[in-house]
Amino acid sequence: MTDPTARAEKLSRELDSAFRNRADLYRLFLDELTAELGAERAEAVMIRTIEQRGKEVAAAAFAD
Repeated sequence: MTDPTARAEKLSRELDSAFRNRADLYRLFLDELTAELGAERAEAVMIRTIEQRGKEVAAAAFAD
């Protein structure tokens, strides 16, 4: 694919799809955790997990 506009549109669709997929995974994880642990504990687990991933990404982004 050599047309820059077509390539940008394709990449935009792929990025949108990746975001939607991630949201679906979060929803499914939360549903399962809620069924097993209850809403309050499930939310706490999700928050800790997402925050931990954010710390990992930040550490990698700002590493020397």
